Amino acid sequence: MNRTAILKDIENNIGYSTGIIFHNKVTTCLKIYYKNKNILTKKTKQLGGDKGVDFFLPDEDTYFAISGSSDTSLKNTLDKLEHDLFTMTKNVIEKKLYTGKIKHFILVMNTFSEELPNDPSRKIEKLFEEYFEKYYPFEYDIWNVESIKDMLDQECANDVLVKISEELDMYSSTLSPTILDEIRDVLNQVEDTEEIKQSFKRKSTQQKIYENNLVIQEAQIESCLLNEWYSKFETVICDIEYNKKFNLFKDAVVKIYDENKKQYSHSELFENIIETVRVRYSCSHKVSFYLVTYIFDRCDIF
Repeated sequence: MNRTAILKDIENNIGYSTGIIFHNKVTTCLKIYYKNKNILTKKTKQLGGDKGVDFFLPDEDTYFAISGSSDTSLKNTLDKLEHDLFTMTKNVIEKKLYTGKIKHFILVMNTFSEELPNDPSRKIEKLFEEYFEKYYPFEYDIWNVESIKDMLDQECANDVLVKISEELDMYSSTLSPTILDEIRDVLNQVEDTEEIKQSFKRKSTQQKIYENNLVIQEAQIESCLLNEWYSKFETVICDIEYNKKFNLFKDAVVKIYDENKKQYSHSELFENIIETVRVRYSCSHKVSFYLVTYIFDRCDIF
């Protein structure tokens, strides 16, 4: 797939989603983009109260609000802005939470092309001016999906775009025959020497997500475990030919975990295991993620 096709795929993948899926895809994209620029990112938990902050850059004092609503009218945009500006300034500026100050605020809207709210009376601008007078001026921008695509096109190499495209694809519940064959290929590479004796105390997946602070991966993990891919996945690993191979693969992942847990923790450890599996077994990031997530859910190595 050429660069133009990858960018279009990313744009469509994000833009044709709504609600929390749009939110998760935007933050996934931003996380990889800023990591490539060596800029620290933080994602807040959207459900249960986000204090007006969906995603932020701690070292840049930059805050993102993300609107996954398909209603991009001026009224709805103003309602979103009023809520997030009020809550964010109260918590960041008044209560000194997060970084304690705001240099830049960005609202990401769920629209394509040049579509942004028609605002002839400058209501959005006037709303920001109210907060500038109450506190102090800060930069602000309103992005849409095309804004993200243009940013990626200007600043990301092809390998970064491929990584973003693969990560976004995690939110799809489809397990194609090609993916299932790739899972079998991975299991066929596992050797008998990987077998180890082990016993684990059962924990709920939600408990493991909490204990390991997997905020970044939480939505992807839960999406996988709640969707149809899980039963399709088990048609492979429960097959007589592949059941023993999967148990050996599970033991191999436990060894990878043990080798890396002193150096990494939480999200970094989870991502390192996925990357090690991808490289060791020459598989796609998606297949590696599926295999490690299944083990995370069922085998309690974390």
